[in-house]
Amino acid sequence: MRELTATVLSCAPSSEPRSEGDAPGGPLYDVVLDDTVIFPEGGGQPDDYGTVEGAPVVRCVRRDGAAVHVVPQAFEVGRRVLVKLDWARRFDHMQQHTAQHLITAIANKHYQWPTLSWSLGIDKSAIELKATTISPEQLSQLEDLVNTEIMEQKEVKVTIYDQNDPQLKEAKTRGLPEDMKGHVRVVSIGDLDKNMCCGTHVPNLSHLSMIKLLYTEKFKGNTRLYFVAGERARKFLGLCNDVQRKITAIIGRPLKEHVESIGDLQKTISSSAKIQKVLLADLAEQIGNNLKSQLGPTTKSLVYHYTHGTSDFMNTILSLLSTPTPSPSTAPQPKGAPKGKGAKKGEAACYPCLVMLTVGDEAGKEGGNLKLVGPDPLLIQQLQPQLTELLDIKGKLVDGVLQGKINNLKNLKEAQKLVLQLNQ
Repeated sequence: MRELTATVLSCAPSSEPRSEGDAPGGPLYDVVLDDTVIFPEGGGQPDDYGTVEGAPVVRCVRRDGAAVHVVPQAFEVGRRVLVKLDWARRFDHMQQHTAQHLITAIANKHYQWPTLSWSLGIDKSAIELKATTISPEQLSQLEDLVNTEIMEQKEVKVTIYDQNDPQLKEAKTRGLPEDMKGHVRVVSIGDLDKNMCCGTHVPNLSHLSMIKLLYTEKFKGNTRLYFVAGERARKFLGLCNDVQRKITAIIGRPLKEHVESIGDLQKTISSSAKIQKVLLADLAEQIGNNLKSQLGPTTKSLVYHYTHGTSDFMNTILSLLSTPTPSPSTAPQPKGAPKGKGAKKGEAACYPCLVMLTVGDEAGKEGGNLKLVGPDPLLIQQLQPQLTELLDIKGKLVDGVLQGKINNLKNLKEAQKLVLQLNQ
């Protein structure tokens, strides 16, 4: 059943906290009906979505044994309303939940790995098994076993029992909810499994099509097993195929060689990064010496920008432009500005003039970085507001050193002009 007409039993301002999926703004209401096709969250299964007289059900929870529909519209008590189910979401949940029951049953029967808990996620689901480790071979065998059961098209049957029925002793359970009232549902998979469950399930294992066990990970001494089933498995296969085709087009090697090829690329990138670091340090030293040669008795400021520079790049240049000045070891040292070459502990870097270094791509969107140092901390403090406005700097002035991230390099020329005008 995907829709029905029900009577409103109660409606009140919602006591449920808002979530990202809720309608923006406006109040929410808790609506209880005399009947519903909307499944409330429980048993590891998320709630259904749908509508009540066209109003979206943004959440459905069980409270005191009743399904509470959270909607952005109030309804009068006694009103008859049409309740519709989001069938695509429900069927997906049915497939994943039945798949969990099947995996749980086979894991326990063949490997003695009881299920401790499970969760139905947005993209994949997870079962926590009482197993210290699961080998790749065991994972593959388990996958073969569950898919063999699917091919046998075993019936999935729901039976309703009274809570005091002695037959319930034959069904497995991890405990009924404390607010459980009325009858108890038992879900059976052929002669393979019989489990108490309040969730929704497919009527036959054939409706699962297939189950793919993805991977495992350690969790508090146990093992979490991740899986997809049914439509999710088909979509997952489609995604994997699209990704591997794109990777093949990029690296020019077939699927079976992807891991080896990517490993080779990582080694090349690592080697290139080391070479780049050395070359950048050499370039910084050359630039630092070149800037140092431009210093004269009347030089009051220097600026330099390099598109591909880094923080270390700027520090190397500054270390060449600075000289150590003895100062008491207890005096605060500038943070961010490197000590001059040969400076020892207790010696602060001293700069012959105001120096502004910037790095980053002027045409790019990622911005860059800035360091402004000099012999006069008061002058740097005076320039900070103007430079911050021009370059949209996110940083701070600490011990006479201005450094931070630049979010707008489009005004770099104006910022440099502002600093260089001190030479006039």
